[in-house]
Amino acid sequence: MAPSSNRIALVDDYLPYRRELAALLEENGSFSVTIEAVHGQDLIRQLSPGYLPDLVLLDVCMPVMDGLATARWLATHYPQLRILILSTEDDPAILRRLLDSGVMGYVSKKASYEELWTALESVQAGNCYFPEPIREIVLRYRQNP
Repeated sequence: MAPSSNRIALVDDYLPYRRELAALLEENGSFSVTIEAVHGQDLIRQLSPGYLPDLVLLDVCMPVMDGLATARWLATHYPQLRILILSTEDDPAILRRLLDSGVMGYVSKKASYEELWTALESVQAGNCYFPEPIREIVLRYRQNP
């Protein structure tokens, strides 16, 4: 099994889902969940400039500081962080605002294990990941912002 070299911050307010996803990520051996946060402010409190995660898995709908505000804050303060949205939200207006905030991908919470892994590996490698039909929304927006 490969060493856990990809550090992930997992930001989601629903504890059972967050714990299950953290266990799944750790089980694979390619990822290490170094931060679990319930909202954006919780994530910000836990970030350490000398030991940042490689990737942030970020829910959109959370109390206190939602995913959009968190993505904007991260883009301003830590633009090198790769952000993958993990949500059931697929409203084109929200997706456009997330794209403006620098997120590199989106995967549905209902996605298969394989799709989640494809998204994680793609974003970790510095590429974008948007599944159909989200990809169509992204392409239309990039053509006509």
